[in-house]
Amino acid sequence: MNWQEIVVIVVLLLSSLSGLVLTFYTWRRRSLPGLWAFGVIAIGLAWWSFWYAAEVALPGLPSKVWMARLEYIGIVWVPFGWVTFALAYTERGKWLTRKWILLLGLIPVITIIAAFTNDFHHLFYTSVALNENGPLSVLDASYGLLWYLNFGYAYILLLVGTVLLFIRIFSIPKAYWFQQVLLIISPLLPWVANLLYVLRISPMPQLDLSPLAFTVSALILGMDIFRFRLFDVSPLARSTVIDNMDIVMMVVDNQDRVVDVNPAACALLGYKTEELLGQTVREIFRGFPELFERFSNVAEINEEIDISQDGNQLYFRVQINPIYDNSQRVSGRLLLLTDITRSKITEQALMLAQVRTEFLAKVSHELRTPINAVLGMAELLTHGVYGPVNDRQEKALNQIVERTVHLNHLIKDLLEYTHRETGNFALQNKEFSPVKLLESVQEIFGVLARDKGLSLKTEVLPGIFPTMLGDSTRLLQILLNLTENAIKFTEVGEVVVRFQKVDSEHWALEVSDTGIGIPDELQKHIFEAFQQANYSITRDKEGVGLGLSIVKQLVDGMGGTIQIKQVDQGGTTFLIVLPLLKSDAKGNDYLIDTNLMF
Repeated sequence: MNWQEIVVIVVLLLSSLSGLVLTFYTWRRRSLPGLWAFGVIAIGLAWWSFWYAAEVALPGLPSKVWMARLEYIGIVWVPFGWVTFALAYTERGKWLTRKWILLLGLIPVITIIAAFTNDFHHLFYTSVALNENGPLSVLDASYGLLWYLNFGYAYILLLVGTVLLFIRIFSIPKAYWFQQVLLIISPLLPWVANLLYVLRISPMPQLDLSPLAFTVSALILGMDIFRFRLFDVSPLARSTVIDNMDIVMMVVDNQDRVVDVNPAACALLGYKTEELLGQTVREIFRGFPELFERFSNVAEINEEIDISQDGNQLYFRVQINPIYDNSQRVSGRLLLLTDITRSKITEQALMLAQVRTEFLAKVSHELRTPINAVLGMAELLTHGVYGPVNDRQEKALNQIVERTVHLNHLIKDLLEYTHRETGNFALQNKEFSPVKLLESVQEIFGVLARDKGLSLKTEVLPGIFPTMLGDSTRLLQILLNLTENAIKFTEVGEVVVRFQKVDSEHWALEVSDTGIGIPDELQKHIFEAFQQANYSITRDKEGVGLGLSIVKQLVDGMGGTIQIKQVDQGGTTFLIVLPLLKSDAKGNDYLIDTNLMF
């Protein structure tokens, strides 16, 4: 045995030992899904290298033939493990069902059987001889049909696995460039070694370097797996979670150069991914110099910021965390920007609404007492309690009373609005008469309508129960608000208030007028607080725009709906549909069957 043979045997035994070490590490982490396939590669290489060393070491043709046969027990499983590892690592594990694994293992099993039974059929080796032309004494065989079947099958599996690994390379973040380089090298080594052997251009043409190349490749993959945690985070999970999340993510190195970004960062900054990678943070954030100065030397932070972009105020939560390498040294920083603009605006709006509501409630309560005092004193003066008044004084006092009554009404609306906003409101469903409710409307607004030259009609249509359940106080409040608005914005014609049945479970209040109507662009905002329709047209119609807002709140509280209908010949109709609650009062077992107009 010459020194070249000794070197080859030692190298092959070291290769076998490396395979056993990888098998041991794989077994310890066998709980990771798909890692079993790498274990198949490792144990196959350990077996192959060991018996290849034995083939080189043992003299004589029969011994070498038997060693070659034993080698195939490991050889055939390396391509099998290679393709299954690639499938598992690239998130194609759905193919690794028991059925497909059995099919993939069919040719390897046939190959092993063919190698050990070759003496009976010679379909694996057609002939064998010793090649002693070089420093090594190795087996020189002529191959048969079954050998070529295994050869072609193995190369197909190796090619598929290699292609899958190369595809995976392009999905690795730039921050992990070293793992990327390792993943490029590992699939290439076996192909290079096999090419050297087939073309007989290696330093030892008789020696097949494939097991050594596969072992080095496996060691590289093992470094990726066990040192760089290749299997700890699935490749597609990164794409799914990071690339598709709304949070801006940016990874920078110690030179403040961008090494990885997600699409959300590109969208915010207005760059493409390739335009951002390699750029410094200063260059990227040159439009926000104060932002760069604030966070340029910060290793770790979690706070909220606001920036202006295109005239809009944007709010973000900034999180910066250090990134450590395997030696626990800082190798970069992870920057996360979460857009909290919407929640911030909502929070500010809620705070503003709370302040506004509290302010309105306080002001309304504070104003109510002195306003009532002014109203009372003005009425006493008008009636001559403090002495006679002339016509001019009476006219002035009447204006004071009128304006004070109007102001008192506005304060009442403000109080009602604040009660609704603060939740200090409860419905009290009691029995009421629809007829009496409309009579109250007629009594309150009949004179006002006639003084304005309008006709106020109230009617109950057939199908309504004479006694119903509901909060009559709130229902009257709804009717008074709508009727008052109708009279206010109608100059000629009539105002009609009616009760009617919609279906077996609903009834409706309807207030119609022949007034100026409500433009379409105002209808969408008509029920918002502090909105007043047609204010630009009728500036003499004073108010703060709370009446319809209160009506909408009351209707919603009753579980009903309200809608506006425009009349072709002019005017507006408010239709309120409410759940029908029948009273069990005595004599309420019939429906009103005729129109009741009054």
